[in-house]
Amino acid sequence: MKKAILFYGALGRDNKYTVGGGETGNYRTIHLLEKNGINVITLHKPYPVKNFLGYIIYVAKMFLKLFSFYKMLRNSDIKAVHISGFYLHLIYHEYLLVKIAKLLNKKCIYELRGGGVKKAYTEGSSVYRFFFKATVNSPSTILCQGESYIPFLKSLTPVIITYYPNFVLNDFLMVNFNGSRKNATTLQLVYFGRIVESKNPEMLLSICRELLKQDVQFKLEIIGSGEETYVLYLKETISKLNLNDYVLLSPPAGHKVLKQKLADKHFFLFPSNEVREGHSNALTEAMALGIVPVCSNAGFNAEIVNDPELVIEDYDPFKYASTIQKIWKNKEWKIYSDKVALRIKNTYTEQLAEKIILKAYDFNL
Repeated sequence: MKKAILFYGALGRDNKYTVGGGETGNYRTIHLLEKNGINVITLHKPYPVKNFLGYIIYVAKMFLKLFSFYKMLRNSDIKAVHISGFYLHLIYHEYLLVKIAKLLNKKCIYELRGGGVKKAYTEGSSVYRFFFKATVNSPSTILCQGESYIPFLKSLTPVIITYYPNFVLNDFLMVNFNGSRKNATTLQLVYFGRIVESKNPEMLLSICRELLKQDVQFKLEIIGSGEETYVLYLKETISKLNLNDYVLLSPPAGHKVLKQKLADKHFFLFPSNEVREGHSNALTEAMALGIVPVCSNAGFNAEIVNDPELVIEDYDPFKYASTIQKIWKNKEWKIYSDKVALRIKNTYTEQLAEKIILKAYDFNL
């Protein structure tokens, strides 16, 4: 029989795929495992409905999920378990999951997803710190999405910690990609991902206004989905700022269609102020296609981009616009484009991630 593992994590609400960094990363990990002949059995983490009754139901579902987890792990064919964790208030639940795996003598991979690991620990209560430390001291291996967190985690546990960043799939690398962008007369800007307040889409519009002041010819396409009321608000704001001729709101696109849409783009704008920003899939994918990012210092943006000129330390639209204008005016766009594409090719590819995950599992089970 094929080797089998149990994968627990955020995999979509009600068995329907949810567009989000956590879900995308988890499905890509499953893809790597299945690609190597591993039988992956999934257990979906519940999602809360954001009202009083919804949270009560959510707590009950999380409690019952522990029994499902225990029952499934008793299957002798399952040799290992992968827990995709988000710590914070979930640390108590994840502590129990890791302990159940240890009780049943299963190899346990605990993955810390998203940003905010160090902040969660240092600002948490003494009870929180106790459970966090107990959790990271219990698995067989820890996977960490942010390389900058590894020294901190090593101060808490002797468990092996492996850097496992998000990555781009093979079909999203810049092969035979549109090479005419450097000769364009109009700058093509893009943001793609969740359209939510924490990603700071309103600042995209402020950047547009600054570009207009600097007489830059541009178009911005915002691709994604969000709560209907917020998207409607954004559309109204675009109209109020007289940006209808410059800004296009587009619905989310599948992988192949998205790549086609990105073929003529020059800059990826990412002024996220998400408190728990981790390793942005959109940022990595944009760079893979040679789209030059101009982004905030949220999450792991700075370590992914690895170029301080492209990371804006504060939320000043003038600085974003000036950075774009400078690169374009000095005819340096192609230099930066090649540089960011090479950064992904050398660091965040499917092949590299595959080696990391297989080494972490050590499938001589």
